[in-house]
Amino acid sequence: MEVTKEHLDIHQFLIVGIDVHKDNHALVAANGFNQIFFEKEISNQYSDFQQIVDQIQLIARKENLRPLIALEDSYGYGQALARFFFSKGLEVKTVNPVLTRRERGYMTHPEKSDISDAKGVVKATILEGIGRLPTFRITSESEFSKDLRILVYDRDFLIKEQTRLKNQLHRLLHQSYSGYYDKIFKDPFSKKALKLWQEFPSLLELKRTKRRITKPDWLKKINTLTLLSISNLQENQIKRKVRRLLQIREELKEMDQDLEQLLSNSNQYLETLPGCARILAAGTLAEVKDVSRFNSKDAFAKYAGLSPRPWESGKKKRNKKSLSGNRRLNRIIHQIALSQIGNRGYQPAKDYFQKKIAEGKSKKQALRCLKRQISDVIYPVRSLLNSSLKLKLFSNFYNFWSF
Repeated sequence: MEVTKEHLDIHQFLIVGIDVHKDNHALVAANGFNQIFFEKEISNQYSDFQQIVDQIQLIARKENLRPLIALEDSYGYGQALARFFFSKGLEVKTVNPVLTRRERGYMTHPEKSDISDAKGVVKATILEGIGRLPTFRITSESEFSKDLRILVYDRDFLIKEQTRLKNQLHRLLHQSYSGYYDKIFKDPFSKKALKLWQEFPSLLELKRTKRRITKPDWLKKINTLTLLSISNLQENQIKRKVRRLLQIREELKEMDQDLEQLLSNSNQYLETLPGCARILAAGTLAEVKDVSRFNSKDAFAKYAGLSPRPWESGKKKRNKKSLSGNRRLNRIIHQIALSQIGNRGYQPAKDYFQKKIAEGKSKKQALRCLKRQISDVIYPVRSLLNSSLKLKLFSNFYNFWSF
C-alpha cells in the first residue's frame, strides 16, 4: 500500500530504519516521536527477512501504527531486502546516504556504527518527511532501467580499462618502436595494428622477419645495427596488453548488441534527439529510471543538477550553479549539448547558444542554458513513453517546445 498525501502524518507510522551491508543489515524501529521499539542486526538471508517482517507487523498492530521501511541503500546491497519487503506489501522508502551523514554531523560527539547509522535513517525520515522520500517500486520501467543500468555501468568500466591499457601500450610502443609506430598505422590501436604489435613487439623484430609481409620503404632503408632490442619482459608486457585490448573490443561489441536489443524492445525515441546517440540514450534511460516519480520538468531538471540554487544575503540576491543532483545524467546531457553546438551539430541549438552569448552570458552560462532546454525536451519524451504514446520528435522540436 503506497503512502498518499492524505497519510503523511509522520506519527501514524512505525518507521524501520535500515543500514544495509553486504553480509548483514542493522535495523532500528521507532515511531514518529523517535521512540525506539527495537534495535537489531540480521544476516542477508531470506529466513531472517521473514522473521523481521513478522516482528514489524506484530509491533505495528500492537501500537496501531502503519509500518514503513526506510532503507539507506549503497552499491545495491539492499536490493534483495527491499524486494522482499515490497513483495510482503510493505511500503519501502529509499533514503539518500547524504541525509544520514548530515544527521551524524549534527551530533555533539559523532560516532560511526551500523546501529547509529540505522538511527540516523529513522531521524532523517522524520525530519525530511515521508512525502519527500522516493518510493521503492517494482515496475516494468524500473526493471528495464535496472538491466540497462547494469549494462551501461559495465560498459563504462570497460571503456576506462581500455583507455588505461592504451596509455600504457602507447608508452611501451614508444620505447620499442621509437617514433616509427605512427608511420606504420594512423591508428595504432586499430585491430590490424594491435595484431601486428602482438606478433612483432619491437621494430627490430619487424625488420628481421622473413615472413612475406609488406614493409614500408623507410623501414628497408634503416640499418639493423641502429635498432635497439627490448627485453623479454617488455615483449611480454606488450603482448599481454594487446591481448587484453583485443578481448575488450569483442566484449564491447557484445555489449553494444545487447544495448541495441534492449533499446529496440523499449520503443524509445530518445535517439531522434539531435546529438543523442545510442550510448547516450541508454545512459539517459538508465539514470532516469521511472520518470513518473518526477511531477514536473522542473523536478526532473533539479534531479539532473540543472536547476540553479538561490544564493541570497540581505539585499544581494543571485543564483549559483548547482553541484548536486545526478552527476552521471548531468554529464550525459552535457555531452548531448556539446554535440549539438559542434561543427556538425544542430543549427537551432547553435543559434540558441549564440543568442545567449549575445545577451551577455559567458560560454559556460550559455551552455548551462542549453543543457536546461535539453532536459526540458527529454522529460516529456520519457513521460509520453511511459504512457505508451508514440512520439516522434519534429526536426524543429526546439520551436515546438518554445525553446
